[in-house]
Amino acid sequence: MINFFQNIARMASAVMLNTLLLCLPLAALHEVAMATYELRTSEGTVLVEAQFDQPDLDYVLKEKGVQEASFDALSAYIGDHISIAAEGLEVPMIVCEIEQEGHHYIVFGEFPIDLRPAESFSLINDCMVDEIPDHSNVYYLHDKGEVRGFRLHSERRRTMVKRSKQ
Repeated sequence: MINFFQNIARMASAVMLNTLLLCLPLAALHEVAMATYELRTSEGTVLVEAQFDQPDLDYVLKEKGVQEASFDALSAYIGDHISIAAEGLEVPMIVCEIEQEGHHYIVFGEFPIDLRPAESFSLINDCMVDEIPDHSNVYYLHDKGEVRGFRLHSERRRTMVKRSKQ
């Protein structure tokens, strides 16, 4: 019964954080340098929906010598900077689709890795942290009925996630 209430509390806190972020004025959101990632473990893969600030990501690509933010350029950058490691294997994020909504890129992708046997795994992300001061990569991980949040940044580019036994 306690696990039930703990799960409800975790989900409520994730919903409250998402609601708070959505309710902030749009101008204020652009003052916060961050990208968000929703990860959902699935059978044999980890599905991803990520949201990047378009001007920030375009700036980083230009700093890397890329003139146009094409699907191929965005996919290559993301694949080079975002990965999951488990059981001795590190797998980059594979981009499946990119949409542009206002001043944001919405990126749908996956990590083709089966986390079912893993007791723990690492989230690795150094996307935009060298080029943009104070940039954060904020994760919401949906795994085994739990929602957990993680923040990666220039001082913390990797985190170890211990999975529940459920």
